[in-house]
Amino acid sequence: MAPKIYALKNNLAELEIIKIKGLTKAAINNNNINLKLLKTLLTKDYHLIFNQRKWFRNLKDANIKILDQIYTLALLVVLLLQVDPILQDLKINYGII
Repeated sequence: MAPKIYALKNNLAELEIIKIKGLTKAAINNNNINLKLLKTLLTKDYHLIFNQRKWFRNLKDANIKILDQIYTLALLVVLLLQVDPILQDLKINYGII
């Protein structure tokens, strides 16, 4: 998938743990990101767009700005297909990618 996306599903506790580099925990919860939604990224040319509020600190000017920021997730197909034989198999046999 996109760089630094981790998702874990614990069937016993019915718990999903999702971490995405660059996206805060609050943004993950506010945008209702779950494992099912992340699986849609396996579709060719599919991407997800999320909003989050992010703090930007400027120590020189002694201020903090809280701004809305757009975060986009997409599949990095070209690089992964060259390296990962499992993804090559998904493309050839199942047409997923």
